[in-house]
Amino acid sequence: MHMITTVFDLILCARTVNGVRAYFLARSDSLAPPSLLLSSFLKLPTDQRRPPYRQGPGEAYWWLFCLIALVDSGYAFVAGAIFLPYCGAFATSFSLYVLHGVIYYGFSGARERKEIPERRS
Repeated sequence: MHMITTVFDLILCARTVNGVRAYFLARSDSLAPPSLLLSSFLKLPTDQRRPPYRQGPGEAYWWLFCLIALVDSGYAFVAGAIFLPYCGAFATSFSLYVLHGVIYYGFSGARERKEIPERRS
């Protein structure tokens, strides 16, 4: 859980930098002559919705969440194997792995809605 919120804070920082970059890009493009537009030289993103909070298998942090969930589930399996039968330990660890995914999916959606609310017309 702490890992998820730490990564979300890093993503918020990256989105803030993108917003500042977009501000200065818009300001320079409004002042510069057309031949010297900063947007033609800029390689980094200016979209405040990037990077996304909910990432898929192609993104770096998704694999980190899967690994942390696997490690936590392994601890639950070892602890469960001491006190429970083998099937109970496996069920407990598998349930914990799925719970990690559900928590990540829910928190990323909530953070996205909180960060960029829907605009009303």
